Amino acid sequence: MVSPGWIAVPVFLLLVPIFLAFGDRLARLSGLRPGPLVERLSLSFVISVGAVTLVVFGLAVVQALSRWTGLAVAAVRAAKYPPEGIRGIAGSTRAGHYGYKSGEYFETANRDIFVFVQIETPEGVKNIDEILSVKGVDGIFIGPMDLATTHGFRGKPGEPKMLEIIRNLEVRIKAAGKALATVCSDFEDAKAKYDRGYSMITLSHDTVHLGKVARDELGKFRKQVLGE
Repeated sequence: MVSPGWIAVPVFLLLVPIFLAFGDRLARLSGLRPGPLVERLSLSFVISVGAVTLVVFGLAVVQALSRWTGLAVAAVRAAKYPPEGIRGIAGSTRAGHYGYKSGEYFETANRDIFVFVQIETPEGVKNIDEILSVKGVDGIFIGPMDLATTHGFRGKPGEPKMLEIIRNLEVRIKAAGKALATVCSDFEDAKAKYDRGYSMITLSHDTVHLGKVARDELGKFRKQVLGE
């Protein structure tokens, strides 16, 4: 099980959507239909630039293997070198230190790369045990906003029914020995979830902080200069 103590403050790097778009474009130019190969290319590009934790969403639309293990298995295989997976090996990438001590990275990559599956639909909740049974899935990321919205409570994860669903997920995930991950609204929310056993916490977003700074500065200007 992943040791608790991860705190994530995501930065929306431009490289990630570029690589995802490139993977899709590459497949189309090659005469391939978007599908498992595109997903594998996308994950491979993200890993190659140095990502060590993957959160994979969209489980409800996968039609490979069984409906609910398909994406989970595909994600694990895309993230790992053989024999655990099918990831291509290259020391020239950023993750491989551009050829400097690439061998050390090759030896530790399968151990150090973590795969999380995001649960955000009623179907995902219903089939959580099947998803948890997939070898190589290190944890589950609970997406509270989408989870609430797909249950009929648009943008209201604090509804009593949603809190019950999330608590039930927490119990099952911890019982399976998997790591818990989620997004938090503020410090108090993050602390409460950390105390409940979450290992990876998205504490805030760079865009939220930038917006707050802009509003604060604008408010100060209006008050002190314009006298509003």
